[in-house]
Amino acid sequence: MSSLLDTVLHLDDHAEITDLIDFIQNGSHDLQEMLLAVPELLIQRRLRPAFVLAMVLKNNHYYNPILSATLSLGGWIFNSPEEEQFGLTLLQAQADALPVSQRQLIHDELLQPILSQQLEMALEQADNGRVLRLLATCKGLFPPLRTRFDWHAPVPAMALAERRTRGRAEAKWLSHLLPPAGTPRPRRRVVVAMRERFYFGNPTSRLSDFGPRIIAAMEDYGWEVIACPFRCATLTEMEDDCHAIVESCRHHQAELLVIDLNVTIRAEVRDRMIGQLRRENGAIRVVGCLIDGYCFPDDVLTEASRELDLLWTRDVPARPLWRRPDLASRVLNLAFPHAGLCGIPERPLIPKPLFAGGITAQYVPHRAFWLAAIEQMGLPIRFRLSTHQEDGLSPLDSFALYMQDLAEATCCLNLSMRFDQSHVVTFRSFEVILSGALLVQEATPEMDHYFVEGEHYLAFSTLAELASVVRFITDHPEEAEAIRRCGNAFAREHYSDEKIIGHLDRRLFFSAREHRFGQNQG
Repeated sequence: MSSLLDTVLHLDDHAEITDLIDFIQNGSHDLQEMLLAVPELLIQRRLRPAFVLAMVLKNNHYYNPILSATLSLGGWIFNSPEEEQFGLTLLQAQADALPVSQRQLIHDELLQPILSQQLEMALEQADNGRVLRLLATCKGLFPPLRTRFDWHAPVPAMALAERRTRGRAEAKWLSHLLPPAGTPRPRRRVVVAMRERFYFGNPTSRLSDFGPRIIAAMEDYGWEVIACPFRCATLTEMEDDCHAIVESCRHHQAELLVIDLNVTIRAEVRDRMIGQLRRENGAIRVVGCLIDGYCFPDDVLTEASRELDLLWTRDVPARPLWRRPDLASRVLNLAFPHAGLCGIPERPLIPKPLFAGGITAQYVPHRAFWLAAIEQMGLPIRFRLSTHQEDGLSPLDSFALYMQDLAEATCCLNLSMRFDQSHVVTFRSFEVILSGALLVQEATPEMDHYFVEGEHYLAFSTLAELASVVRFITDHPEEAEAIRRCGNAFAREHYSDEKIIGHLDRRLFFSAREHRFGQNQG
């Protein structure tokens, strides 16, 4: 660590603000050393000294996107509007000249710690003004966000027929075969080892419904299932859980083990468990359930899937990883079952979409941006924020209450963007439609593999498009109701628990030759 950085950190630690500014501005420091200190300070969430350094460097005609972002954030937080506007204006021009990968790297490695810290404060204080100021900096760094959150864009008219035509043309159906008609359905013995709590290892998190939903669907299908959930918070506890799973499989004479791959991403413990099971029973099948695949790079998922018979994920084949020859035949791209807790459109459509979900500064910060922008624009959208904290209910009772809330809302908003700027299909994409509500979905090409836009749901990419969708639902309730009913009927037909477990049955217990012949058939 440089002597400059050492001194800056010391002065900042002791809140000696005047001495800190005097030290940085004395003019005797090496400018290159100052340049190197700014990103290090940002990583450590030391915006104040980074801001002072950035101002000195700017006055010496040093410019780069990191300094501009620092001026933008620091100028706002430390009440220097001139520096804020200078940094924001320069940042936009500089970011436009950068490759996408470099913009993302600056965000992830340097700005994200401070942005998350400030966003957490804004969420705690319900301060939408602060959220919108953070959005302004992110718009400076990411040009697509300027289009997405353009306050002055005209609201386009809804062309429903064009949407349907485009949606049908872009549909890329995933075909999943069922066991041949008339085939006997053995009462297969299964152990399901999913996370005990939604945030595994967190004792204050609510109990997870993933495992119970899978178990309920398998039991309705006629299989004998026992639960052996992961309770782990440490590596030692994970080893204990894996030992319990082996014992459960042995006692139950299991033909199939379903494991939570997000929990067992540590390869050594997981592979040792699977190896022991296969030595004791060479016919056992092992399925890894991947809840949030976008969180993991390709090499981690490749390693994690090596010992699996099947990897079950809602990620779609658009991800190049899933099209690789060594993985394509071992991936089931499908939602998890819903324990039969599906509904039909019974209540009159309410033309005010409900957003029912959580916001976290680290994983889904853009939800905060959307909700602040919606409030700023005065759009008629309702919010009911969740935290996944302990609710005192059983997993299926909690899930049933959630599905009831969606059904009673009759129209729900779903936001798909993640921290890495990707747009993904979420569990809520299926849950809203299956509850009997109309889905208003932030656009993602992944939806083309499951539903038809304009026919089964309505999509938007920008704030102006969202306003257009809400206006359409209000002005054309009969057409909106027809989309709601069509989507629900389609989802109940294609994504029922019976169909989902049937697809799993076919992939696991029928010959590879049959699978290769049928996997692309309608």
